[in-house]
Amino acid sequence: MEGSIADMDVVMNHCDYSAGKYVRDCLKTLRLGAGLDVGPRKSSPGVSGDVRYIYTEGARSSNPQSDDNVQDQGVKGLDGLMSRWGKHYEPHLQLPDPHGYFSQNRPSTSCGDERPIFHMFWKGAFTDKPYMALLSFLYTQNLGLHLDDEKEHTDAAKCRPQLWLWIDRGALNGVRQSMAERQLLEELSSNPWAAPFLHYRFRNVFHFKLWDLREQLDSVAELKDEWRIYGKYLGVREDVGTAGEDTNNPETPNEPTLDSLHDTSHLVARTSHSARVSVQYDKPSVALSDLVRFVLCHRFGGIYLDVDTLFLRDWEDLWGWRGAFAYRWSRMDRYNTAVLRMHKGSAFGTFILRTALRNGLDFHPVRITRYLKDAQMENLLLRVPDALFDPAWLVSEGYQTERPPFPFFSSFNDFFDTPSQASAAPEALGFDGFFRGAYIYHYHNNWWTPFDPHRDFPDLGPRFAQDVKTSSALQEEILDLSWSAVLKRTFEGYIRGEQPNMYGEWLVW
Repeated sequence: MEGSIADMDVVMNHCDYSAGKYVRDCLKTLRLGAGLDVGPRKSSPGVSGDVRYIYTEGARSSNPQSDDNVQDQGVKGLDGLMSRWGKHYEPHLQLPDPHGYFSQNRPSTSCGDERPIFHMFWKGAFTDKPYMALLSFLYTQNLGLHLDDEKEHTDAAKCRPQLWLWIDRGALNGVRQSMAERQLLEELSSNPWAAPFLHYRFRNVFHFKLWDLREQLDSVAELKDEWRIYGKYLGVREDVGTAGEDTNNPETPNEPTLDSLHDTSHLVARTSHSARVSVQYDKPSVALSDLVRFVLCHRFGGIYLDVDTLFLRDWEDLWGWRGAFAYRWSRMDRYNTAVLRMHKGSAFGTFILRTALRNGLDFHPVRITRYLKDAQMENLLLRVPDALFDPAWLVSEGYQTERPPFPFFSSFNDFFDTPSQASAAPEALGFDGFFRGAYIYHYHNNWWTPFDPHRDFPDLGPRFAQDVKTSSALQEEILDLSWSAVLKRTFEGYIRGEQPNMYGEWLVW
């Protein structure tokens, strides 16, 4: 519902693991409160106040103003604090004025700087993993694709979500930014997993952006003057100049060209056909992934999600809740930043960036937890119960097995290879029976496992048939489909025009 707001206090009351709440009961609350239990009701004839957590904001005659009675506390002194030898205090923060009140009861044509932007980050060849993330986005979010293109275009100012996929192709080594971006689009257009999302119909939905580490960090005031001290932790070579700069000096030998960008040997080949390949993840890649989410959210605002997640419902009410959040690391009392929401240029973001910089650009979730705990700032980043974003995590680790959520996964691999005893459920229940109520499903890596081994290609129908090059005929159908295969075929059926999205809206081309 447009303009809706989630009451996270109610969500915490029903979903907090520390208070002994079960993921199963949390998902039931999320379903009932959002009206997602569209089948025959077995529990109650309506939504009671106890499980209602989504609200809309009433009209106001005027925006609330700041309280003039609040006294300026000034800058607290540093008396009594001990400084380590040779260390200097951080300079006093120069922060912009606070943002004015922004009503969720806004006109549908106004968005401003509050456009809901989802960020994802990918390094390597575009495979079925980002393909599925983007398909699930189309199937679940309020994008207006059920309207004809002319009407959708005239109403384009409407605050609809966008997904920005940032693709890392390694150091540009002096190649012009425009040249690298053009080559990226050429590669995407020739990739059958990526090409469908370049269709004109999705021009206001997806934005493919080139990740340039140096340009990004040089654009962040909190990092630009000092990040190179720790660049080695991100795999940055000191002998490489600033990325994206023009190299028009005639004395510069071997100026990079478009052909030099075809070499993708530095990229991780994340093909679904490499299921048996063992890959050693290097520390710089992990450190970079941890950093990316904080930089993007601080620069542009929005919500970051890891690519190994699938959207399961619309996020409008979470956008309506104005705080920053990540989610809980299973049973542990710490953060998982596979989902991260921060505001553009916030004081909180400044604190995180500066603190991580002073700790060697360490943005690992365990360290983020320590930074906030030491500063007594944990209340500024809500630790959302993992039932909302990772409903299989607890039970896959052996917790709450006496009352597990549905479906019951003893390991994350059950998503891709559903045990035979439970293999009738995916086809019988379909998308609506898959962790109903959760906002996303996080399948935790499994980069090498195909979603649908017997249809391991983008099966989007004749509209995109020219983008698909299959080497052989379809393999013989297996007896039972896994949950991953059922979700893939459900999303693809929506694109082919064989069924509506989860809210009953048909895609209009």
